[in-house]
Amino acid sequence: MRAYRPAAGRPSYPIREMWRAYVASFVLNLANTNALIRELRNNDRLRRLCGFRSDPKLLPHRRTFNRFIQRLGHHHDQVEAVLVGVTNELKAVLPDMGDVVAIDSTPVRTHSDPRRSLPVTEPYSSIGALSGPCQSPQGGSSRVGSP
Repeated sequence: MRAYRPAAGRPSYPIREMWRAYVASFVLNLANTNALIRELRNNDRLRRLCGFRSDPKLLPHRRTFNRFIQRLGHHHDQVEAVLVGVTNELKAVLPDMGDVVAIDSTPVRTHSDPRRSLPVTEPYSSIGALSGPCQSPQGGSSRVGSP
């Protein structure tokens, strides 16, 4: 993915800086772009880690981040390849990585179902861990956890 060069206006921010900030938003569990920008403004170390200048006034605008994320969607295969590569590198260094998986059942806001036709949350979300056969309220049985 090459840097986007607008025909007019301010030159774009480097992709590496934008990508690092985008990944940081997931690592820090930030809810939205505004939260990411707020964290970058308040956290000089994070700004430097992402590659942005130390002056918080020079950070990308919220719309700049949103356009970057939108453009990432056009390069899904490349993004997937990068994430798989990083995961494989981590697995080589941390051989036990992925042996135990925890799932957060916190509802995630999305724009994909504005009519709320699907349930907002899982009824068993307060249960920390399950193993063995489980009975659902509808009478079905499922296997959860390790065999």
